[in-house]
Amino acid sequence: MRATLLLFCLLLPAAGPGRAADCPGPGKPVALKTVIRGVIGNLDKKSERVVRSEADWKALWGQLGLPLKPSPTAPAIDFSTNMVLGVTAGEGRGVVEVEIVRVEQRAACLYVTVAERAVPKNMAADQFSKFHPFHFVRIPPAKDPVVFTYIKAALPRTAPK
Repeated sequence: MRATLLLFCLLLPAAGPGRAADCPGPGKPVALKTVIRGVIGNLDKKSERVVRSEADWKALWGQLGLPLKPSPTAPAIDFSTNMVLGVTAGEGRGVVEVEIVRVEQRAACLYVTVAERAVPKNMAADQFSKFHPFHFVRIPPAKDPVVFTYIKAALPRTAPK
């Protein structure tokens, strides 16, 4: 049993998102809409998520663990016309914000660009040590493999109005 579980865990990453080299561009932009974005939750490991069913969405929502009372129910997603893409920055990486900024339909995949914003240089990183930034968007459904690529982005100089 242990050997089977170990083999499954070793094979699991191969079934996940593809590599950028396997997904040449350019691509056609795909409309995206934010479902939820935040910095406090229970998802404390860096990850990319592709959700194509209501059951998987509800399970992921349960893992998110928003610190609100009462705990909100998962936003309704019609999976016949949508799918969900998500990213989590994890804890202790010096990232204070994560955002899916672009999704492209390319010939061999969906290509997702994610912006990560680091702790400002004039602030102590330990202030943000318990942040778990995340961003989930909905897009039209696709069966193609999904490739996530990351860019570094500067924090805005002033708060948005």
